[in-house]
Amino acid sequence: MLIPRTGAVPVLLAGADHDAIMPGQANALELSAWREHCGCDVSQFVLTDTGHAFQAHRSLDQWTSHVVTWLRQKGIR
Repeated sequence: MLIPRTGAVPVLLAGADHDAIMPGQANALELSAWREHCGCDVSQFVLTDTGHAFQAHRSLDQWTSHVVTWLRQKGIR
């Protein structure tokens, strides 16, 4: 498993709530696995009313804004 190799790098997991590729509780399970195995600062952002290709969806502005805010909170400019 490569997750423990993340070290001190902050991790933002991004997902969608209507994702056919990762259905049901997949987002919650992924976050749980990262928290259990990485020992790093991990957080998650799940976009509502989107699917797997949320980066190509009308929610792109919302996702980009969240990522930029998250990076700034982590001291990354």
